[in-house]
Amino acid sequence: MKDMRILKMIFWSIAITGTFILLATGCDNEEGYGETDIPEPEAGKVPVIVVGEAMAYNQEASSVVWDKNEKVGLFVLKEGTTECVEPYRNVKYEAISQNISVVQGTLSPLENEDPIYLPADGSKVDIKAYYPYSDNEYIENELYKWDLTAQSSVLKNNFMYADNAFSVSKDNNKQTLRFRPVLSEVVFCLKNAAGVPEVSMEDYRVTVKGMYIRGNFNLLTGLFEDMDVTDKGDIILNPEKEGFITSGRLFPLTSMEGCSVEITLPNMGGRTFTWNFDDVMELFYSLRSPYRKKAVWVLNDSTVKALRKLKDNTGNYIWNPSVQAGVPDTILNRPYKTS
Repeated sequence: MKDMRILKMIFWSIAITGTFILLATGCDNEEGYGETDIPEPEAGKVPVIVVGEAMAYNQEASSVVWDKNEKVGLFVLKEGTTECVEPYRNVKYEAISQNISVVQGTLSPLENEDPIYLPADGSKVDIKAYYPYSDNEYIENELYKWDLTAQSSVLKNNFMYADNAFSVSKDNNKQTLRFRPVLSEVVFCLKNAAGVPEVSMEDYRVTVKGMYIRGNFNLLTGLFEDMDVTDKGDIILNPEKEGFITSGRLFPLTSMEGCSVEITLPNMGGRTFTWNFDDVMELFYSLRSPYRKKAVWVLNDSTVKALRKLKDNTGNYIWNPSVQAGVPDTILNRPYKTS
């Protein structure tokens, strides 16, 4: 069948990152935040003091701090609502210079700009933030606009969002915002498993088909909106400079039904291989029932990693962990062995 030809010609793996690692570290809120770079508050007013922690897709990245002058946008909302506390709507803060008197990752208003002051009556607010800051290029009515067909811009943008600061008041004005990616990262690694000359694999192209290509991210709710089936299409991913690795960013979905991946090799006469996310099901049920009941998957580690991330049409993972010693994990309720 067509699916098996793909596996015979090349091996690829997909990894949609669901776990991120810490890139920027902040210190405990009880530590001193210093005075060198943080504006002096006005008498009787309590400003919010913000430290940013950043998370990344790359699980091998080392811990770093924010670069000086990197900018974020902040929204202050009435507690438990999406109603902004004026005038704190898309307020621009930036990473300040690092020195021994300031916690690493501290964010501050721009020079000569007022900080965000917390309500004098002690009422509580929630704080939402995003990176990188944008005036109006991407934002309209608190909606961050996405077009995933422009993968180069999407990758360069490196958008992150923080929504973990709740019930903030003048009595707990020191907050650590944990910025995280909101898009899913997909990585394809093409490996030669059939003695095909590498020159034949050069200039390859990977296209994800049937995906949502446009949508809006609500900066107040932290949810994607306005995603319509008419906005489904093809997304061509960007190959890395070295090796046969291609990565891209996609909208997070609960089901990959109807989506497929197309790999084109121009140096092999434009030969195209297509893999549907439903093909694993088709392969499994292509076996006659008597054989299927005793079937065992034989997979390499990368394929196991990819299959562990797939779900069926009901949203359940096709991989199931063992709950009993001596009983193996299963894929579609059948055990597997790694080769």
